[in-house]
Order: sequence, then structure tokens, then C-alpha cells
Amino acid sequence: MDDSTLQRFFDEVIASAAFVETAESAAAAEAWASGAIADWEQLTGATVSIEQIAELPIADGARHLLELLSDPAVPVDPRRLEAFDWSDDVDRHDIVDLVTLTTAGGESAVIMTVESPSGARHDLSITTLDDIVIGVTIGPEGLAQAATEDASGAITVEPHHGDADLLLPTWTSIRLDDDSAANGPLLRRRFGATTTVAESAARSAVMPPERDPDDDRWAAELVRRALPPCDAAVLRRLDSETERRFSNGDVDLVTLAEIAGLQSPDRVPSLTAALAGAYLAPRTLQPHPEVEARAIIELELADWIGALLGLARANVGTDIDGRRLVEMINRCPEITTGIPKADQDRIAWAFECTLYAFVATGILDADGATTPFASVIIDGAVAAAWGQY
Repeated sequence: MDDSTLQRFFDEVIASAAFVETAESAAAAEAWASGAIADWEQLTGATVSIEQIAELPIADGARHLLELLSDPAVPVDPRRLEAFDWSDDVDRHDIVDLVTLTTAGGESAVIMTVESPSGARHDLSITTLDDIVIGVTIGPEGLAQAATEDASGAITVEPHHGDADLLLPTWTSIRLDDDSAANGPLLRRRFGATTTVAESAARSAVMPPERDPDDDRWAAELVRRALPPCDAAVLRRLDSETERRFSNGDVDLVTLAEIAGLQSPDRVPSLTAALAGAYLAPRTLQPHPEVEARAIIELELADWIGALLGLARANVGTDIDGRRLVEMINRCPEITTGIPKADQDRIAWAFECTLYAFVATGILDADGATTPFASVIIDGAVAAAWGQY
């Protein structure tokens, strides 16, 4: 790493250290320290060196937080934190409430509400798969309640009170996704020094099955015949905004382009349609964890036909989730077979893994409700994905 890059990183740490002095709680300060360590590791490719950071002109309390988060075995020195109103809260967190959620795909999440001696509360969400931590989120109190209220039929919710601390598993490995990597040090500090951190979650090696072009064309014709005529002018107007977002690196759109296998996004008749149809005929599912990828490839052509026609026929503003799509499939007159009750949670969860595509392309709004453009985009999506242009 050259000197100029190192100096820029030092400047960023110095500037962000000011946050520690104004942090409203110990949890917020710990989250900052955890993120600072992750930034250092990403930049240098090595474990953070406290000796190097200690040379920076930042507050001793901020340095101590970095030490605490770098090595779970380091004890808290209250004298080095006494300048902060929340100094007594560091490393002292009692779990007062806990909810576990389990998806049909096998992922589990523990969402706990934690209280410090000052009375400050925050929530910590820890997602696991096969007893390996794959995601960590820290946020204000309310995550557990929101998760319980918003859970669909594809998620099993089990609240626990009083004995929450006895329900925490002993995690032997952390393999965090990119969005959670900064919270790895915080997790190690909270739950023991024996936990090790592995590489970020590996991209799935699950490959979509080969497709039958004749089946795809038949499906496209069936869906398009059932829809009202498509207004191409509307799709062109939507494309203008999609192209702008895509060129600016919108993460969801870039991911969808990878899944759809778009080599030259600027050469497709409609970028909005091509991205909206990414999961109808995916070329890769590498951006997904393996458990999600395996669920998605189990969605059959009939499932997609029923879901798409249900979306296109729904009133504007209809709330959509995986469970609602399963209901639409089972009510679709064009589909002669329904989804058995035993499979409904699994199919609903598989759809949940793909719904962001419909939000990103305008079939659904940010709240997950159908938009006035749903039918137009779906018409273009099936044509793009199933070989009609």
C-alpha cells in the first residue's frame, strides 16, 4: 500500500473518530469501532495492527474501543473511557428479549433486544445457516418486533422471554456476507474469543438447469395472450430511468444483469424488461447463498406463469409477498396443477428471494405493492427471458 493511500485512510479514521465523542450509546460506538477495523482489513488485506493505529492523533477512548474490538480477550479499562457518558455500558449488555425466525430454506435468525446499565437498548440480529453465522445487523430497538409483525407464512417465528440468554447457540464459525463484515469484530467481542472469522460468504456454485426453448416460447405466448396489449411507449419511458440507475451502478440492477447473463445491456430492446425477467431464465445464481440458489431453481415454469399473471391482474397497490404469490398460482385458471400445502412455505420463501427484482424494475413499489406498470413490464419480461425478442 503506497504512502498516499495509507495517509488517506489515516485521515478517514481521524475524521470518523469524532463520532465516538458524540455517540449516543456504547452500542453505537462499538459499531463504529467494528466498522473501522473492517475498513482497515479491507484496505490492507491484513489484520488490524493496534500499534499502527495507536500512532494516530485520535482520542484514547476511541483507540481503546479499537483494541477491545480487535481482541476479545482485552479487558475494559474504565479510566480510558471515562470521558464518555456511556462508559459504564461498554461490555455490559443484558439480553431482555429474543425472537428466533426460521425460513423454509433452512436459515435461522436470532434477533435480541439488549439493555445496558444506563437503560439504553438496541437490537442485534444474527443470521445463521448450519450453525455458521452468515449475517449480523445492529440497530435501534424494534427489529425484533418488526420481524415478528412482518413475517410471512414462509417464516416460523418463536418468541422467548426471560430465559433468552440460555437459548443462544455456541457459534464455532463466522462466514459473513459483505453487508455484515464490519460487524464481525463486535460479534466476537460479545460472544466469546473462541469464535473465528472465515472468508466472506462464498458465492453459490449452484447452476440453473438447462432450459427447453420450446417450453419457454410456449410460456411466453401463454402469458402474453392473457395480458392486455403492451404500450411500448410506457416501457421506453421506464427504460430511461432504469438505464440511468444502471449506469450509476445501482447494486440491485447490476446484480440482476449478472443473473440474466446480459453481456451488452445497452443492446437489449428494453433494459427494464430484461432485468425484470432475470429470474425467469437465470444464467447464474452466484450472487445468492447456496441455500437460496437451490430454492430458486426449484421454481417451475408453471409457478412463474401463475405468479406473473397474478401480479399483472392484481389491483394497483396490492401487497405482494411469497405467500401471496403462492395463492395467486393456486387460483390461476391457466395452471391446471396447484402447489401442495406441504410445499407452500418452501415455494413462498423461494419467491421471497427474488422479489427485489420486481421492486428494482418497477413491477412493485418500495413497499412491495403492485404498480400501474406491472402488466407492461411483465409483458416485456417474459418476451425477453423466454425468447420472443
